[in-house]
Amino acid sequence: MIILEAVESYWAQITRLIGGYPKKRLLIPLAVGILLIRIGRGYCARTYLLNKLRWKKQQLAAAIEAVRHDVQTSPINPSIVAELTKLTLADLRQRLEDGRLTSTQLLHAYQTKALQIFDRGNSGICEFVGGAQLWAIARDHSKPNSVHSPLYGIPVSVKESLCVAGYDSTFGLVKRSNRPVMRDCVMVRVLKDVGAIPFVLTSTTLTGRSMEGINSIFGDVTNPYNRSRMTGGSSCGECALLAQGGSPVGLASDTAGSIRIPAAFCGLTSLKPTLNRLSSKGMTNMGENSILGIATVPGPIGRRVSDVVDCMRSVLSSALFAADPCVPPLFFDEAAYSEKKSLCIGYYDTFADPGMVQAVPAVRDAVTQAVSLLERGGHRMVKFQPPNQLKAARLLVQILFGDGGHDLKSMLAHEPTRDSQTQLLMYALSLPQWLKVTGDMLLALIGARPAAVVHALGGARTAQGAIDMLRALENYRTEFTEAWNKLGPLDALICPVFPYPAPPSSTRPIFISCAMLYPGLYNLVNYPAGTVPMGTVSQEQVEQTIKNCKAGWFEEHWLDCQIAKFQADSEGLPLSIQVVGKPYCEETVLRIMRELESSQ
Repeated sequence: MIILEAVESYWAQITRLIGGYPKKRLLIPLAVGILLIRIGRGYCARTYLLNKLRWKKQQLAAAIEAVRHDVQTSPINPSIVAELTKLTLADLRQRLEDGRLTSTQLLHAYQTKALQIFDRGNSGICEFVGGAQLWAIARDHSKPNSVHSPLYGIPVSVKESLCVAGYDSTFGLVKRSNRPVMRDCVMVRVLKDVGAIPFVLTSTTLTGRSMEGINSIFGDVTNPYNRSRMTGGSSCGECALLAQGGSPVGLASDTAGSIRIPAAFCGLTSLKPTLNRLSSKGMTNMGENSILGIATVPGPIGRRVSDVVDCMRSVLSSALFAADPCVPPLFFDEAAYSEKKSLCIGYYDTFADPGMVQAVPAVRDAVTQAVSLLERGGHRMVKFQPPNQLKAARLLVQILFGDGGHDLKSMLAHEPTRDSQTQLLMYALSLPQWLKVTGDMLLALIGARPAAVVHALGGARTAQGAIDMLRALENYRTEFTEAWNKLGPLDALICPVFPYPAPPSSTRPIFISCAMLYPGLYNLVNYPAGTVPMGTVSQEQVEQTIKNCKAGWFEEHWLDCQIAKFQADSEGLPLSIQVVGKPYCEETVLRIMRELESSQ
């Protein structure tokens, strides 16, 4: 009321002044009035969002208590919960088939486990799906539609970007809360059709453009291995829950590493398929109004390669091909997955371009170990480097911010956020183009050339700019394919997922954005890529990293040296490598991942 009265008072002043006073004297009260209106609108918008957030949290608390009540009506022995939540999908399926276990019992076991994690904090849970109990009962009273559905009767966690009817898909934005979607996305419908039970939705980083697990609605998420470290994003909730045994397998989405980065940081197995190998229809895509040339793809995350394989076997089904005719009718290729012939596999342990951030010794050692294991398995290993890496890095940033950040700024308006990465990104987006270019020059001068891509945040800016960007993308894809074929052609590629393990939660955005090409390259060229754990960081590797920095091993690269310094407390963190295959050759990727997992 006070704000409205002030606005009315100034409006009356302006009205009285019209007629006898010079125009210049009208400008001051007019400007003040406009300013007050803007302040008032901002205040009202923020107040509305805070009230909306309060209401949403009350709903969530009530829903959690309802699930807790359902579980307590038929409690399961804690030792049985612990046993069941450690089994592979194959073991669970065997128990379901021979009658030693029902879907309802299995659901209650995982609900119990998920609630235990929720009560400790850092669960990554958005909401429990209310219909899961009825679906489990239905599975117990009917026979599977097909013996080829490994997910029949199995609870599955789902990232909230894969829309479930009746539930929000927020990406951490309060303005998107209390707006439940009306229909399941295609992949959720397929999960239900093959007998799976979506039982919990998991959270994301803010807008999906951050690595920090800060979420004002569902709670912050940190790394289960070390709470002072990041989980990665945007599938932070899915990976946090899976890493703590709160789900047997999950389905998430990947735009520039959103599945693979958190999976690698949390010691999980994952797969980003080729675009349209699985359906993206009906999913929430936060980049649909801003990203040009690449698209978000769904993919599985699990604790073992076999779990990811069983998930792909299940969803690559007639139900999928009927629901989305844009998906080519390619069932899971058992012959390619079981193939024994030796392959020609390329590898690199870091980007060779001096303008790119370098992988730390622990990550390089993981790639070296993988190369050694595959050579022992009879495969031919060939050194490879992606072409024009700096050009690809700039192109990736341009594509991800094709609209110059306009849509992102609109989404974040008045949002209550504590995400430092997003805040810095918003600041960078607001800079004029000449200042972005100047900033890149300064970054290059201080030894932070890998981060000198701020000018690319300007996006396309014109229709011709968008056309040029898409042409540059196609040209780079051709260049990459030619480099791939020149060495073999290669059947697959081994490389880092990210140049370092999970960073501290306090890590500045400059040290993260410069590394995004490591996973994002394979969204750029649309090649399938999976992650497989390769041990953990040792004390010797930490000491070597620090020693290299002090000895000037990173030469004049200030950025690399700073990254090396925050490896100081990284002992025990998971290490993973990335396996890349040719488009629509996911089975070959999974075969190599299986061989690496079994030979460790």
